[in-house]
Amino acid sequence: MTTNGIDSGYLRGPAYLAEPECVRTVRLLRSRGRGDDSIRVCIMTARRMLRIAAEELDVHDLRDVDADVMRRLLDILVRDHSESTSKGYLAHLGTYILANTGTNPYSGAFGTRRRTVDEVLDSCCGRCRYPELLRGYATDMRRRGLKEITVDHNIRLVTYASESLDAILGGSWDVATVGLDELVALRMGLRTDEKSAKQTIEAFQRFVRFATGRQPLRANLLWNCSDEVAPNRVFITRDQWDALVVDLDAEMRLIFYLGALMGLRRGEMARILVDDIRDGVLTVRGKGHGEGKIVDMAIPAAVMDAIDAYMTVRAHVISLYGDNSEGHLFIQTWKGRGCPMAPSAFTRKVREYGRAHGIRLTTHTLRRLYATTMHDAGVDDDTLRRMMRHTNIHTTMTCYLNADPRRMQAAQTALEAALVG
Repeated sequence: MTTNGIDSGYLRGPAYLAEPECVRTVRLLRSRGRGDDSIRVCIMTARRMLRIAAEELDVHDLRDVDADVMRRLLDILVRDHSESTSKGYLAHLGTYILANTGTNPYSGAFGTRRRTVDEVLDSCCGRCRYPELLRGYATDMRRRGLKEITVDHNIRLVTYASESLDAILGGSWDVATVGLDELVALRMGLRTDEKSAKQTIEAFQRFVRFATGRQPLRANLLWNCSDEVAPNRVFITRDQWDALVVDLDAEMRLIFYLGALMGLRRGEMARILVDDIRDGVLTVRGKGHGEGKIVDMAIPAAVMDAIDAYMTVRAHVISLYGDNSEGHLFIQTWKGRGCPMAPSAFTRKVREYGRAHGIRLTTHTLRRLYATTMHDAGVDDDTLRRMMRHTNIHTTMTCYLNADPRRMQAAQTALEAALVG
């Protein structure tokens, strides 16, 4: 275990992560299945809460933080934040103290208790069509050594999928015969974003495999089906693009330009390091096992200007909250300030920005605009495939070009012009 700010032995990041209190917190959160970004946010937030306790309440030892101190901290935090956000900060502090003392003053202050997996299972069995199979599945997951938080998550998703199919298909579906038709109906009926829908379907198909011994259809294959099966892809027009880019701030402008001018996915944006930008070239770490596909892409002048503008914002955040970026270009500017921005944050920011402008929008919408704009400009299909970094031309054609809704609109207009005039 080192203390040079590179590696604590458990989690890469600032030197303070090597302190015993942080190491114990990392161990606790690891046992709960929490990811690196979540753990960093928890520890950073807890340490900030402890500084406030020391400055405002003269409480200098985390062992002195009891339920009363928690309530007094809430009174302080709500001056600048909503009550729910303030309680979220204090929940991180409670977890930090629990890892180091064995007690959680947050629970004592606000009367919260996390339900056990068995309690969740009992509740879900009362709502699922196949309660005995669900109990057997939970037992199987535990025998295979899955963490309790993973068992909990899968139970909830399977129950949600079962309830959704009940609402969509009524009593006509059976776990023994679940196939493409049922999964397509489930996908089209789920009122969630694509990531959540895919997680739900993946969990449900694993449950079906446990119950029947067969694999109905891998969820990622379902997402690559034809547009008739999976018409959930979101496109925007050039007019909508023009309306969206009028009042972009530095961060959002860089996200938009990386997506629409270079075709980057949200995960590729999240993995960009500052050192990946050099001499007008960006090293892109794409999809795939290990480090994924690594390619060098020329940076358009407009994107380079957006990077320069964002670097000024980034430097300001780091000057205020410290550099916890591990070299990543994109950093958090709200919760976990200075930490690397998670891929999910890109999705949330872009979706909320689109909603504010009355336009349905995802990060992949920008990549689709990149593909369709180049196609409209006359770029041949194979060159487009290589610029999209696709191995198979079928993916480029099916998921991007043939799925473009303008094609059907143009065909309908041509038909009307020919038959009606």
